[in-house]
Amino acid sequence: ELGEAAGLKVGTASACIIDAGEGQELVDELVEKVAELKD
Repeated sequence: ELGEAAGLKVGTASACIIDAGEGQELVDELVEKVAELKD
């Protein structure tokens, strides 16, 4: 599902964001939530 969501025609186990653009606030929120889960 991740590969498809990233616009790839194959499956993938990871993806990265090079430039979040207008979605930077959403990325920051996601990073914060992941950090909370790690604690």
